[in-house]
Amino acid sequence: MVPRVRSFPRAVLWAVFLVGLPGAGWPSQLEVAPRRVEIGAFFGGKEVVVSAEIPPLADAVVELVGEDVAETLVRKGRIGPLWMNVGEIVAQGFPTLYMVASTSSFLLAGGDGSGSWGYGKLREQARLEESGGVEESDSMLREFIKLKETQGLYKLLPAGVELVSEDETAQSIRARFPLPRCIRPGTYTVSVSAIRGGEVLQRQQTWIEVEMTGFPRLLRSLAEDYPMVYGIMAVVAAMLAGYGLGWLFGGGRGSH
Repeated sequence: MVPRVRSFPRAVLWAVFLVGLPGAGWPSQLEVAPRRVEIGAFFGGKEVVVSAEIPPLADAVVELVGEDVAETLVRKGRIGPLWMNVGEIVAQGFPTLYMVASTSSFLLAGGDGSGSWGYGKLREQARLEESGGVEESDSMLREFIKLKETQGLYKLLPAGVELVSEDETAQSIRARFPLPRCIRPGTYTVSVSAIRGGEVLQRQQTWIEVEMTGFPRLLRSLAEDYPMVYGIMAVVAAMLAGYGLGWLFGGGRGSH
């Protein structure tokens, strides 16, 4: 079941928060398109474009991050000649989506989690534990991140931020993030950090909203609010599909 995400007032969702040096007078402009992503019956993913202005001579890290959701994974192990479930791993503090782009590749150096940005930053706030409370090793963390990358939910884009224009007062930058088709509905944070000499000069932040629409939204509503009706519909749909396939490949005699 997809975890419920707490909703916020729209006035707060679309507000842009700027955190910078008091009185520094740095440029501040952050735009995201689209701000609302709809997951319909034929949703195959969507590109999100982030545009911003940052101080001159500064690097930037652009992040697109989902909410933290606890996740339980099944651990496989070999017992004799068979591979079986040998335990559970609980992932805590990991966001549902984590995509990061930077102007300079060195900011995201250490894709294994050793850098101060990207997976290195994520590593400070998240952890993996076995069901018995034993914390997992670094190799398990790397495998977890690799799994998320395979699903298209985690992505590092070193030097993936494009410099559009610059002058003596500001730089205009742009980053593109490909949302996968398996993205969950919810609220996602977009942030731009301007960095110079290892210090964060300015941080701009806003949100985008991902929502289900049409038939997928109807199915989700049925599954959550009317589970019995949803179960009956699923059984009937499976029976009709089986009969239809039997009729199609059985010369009109139906399934047997």
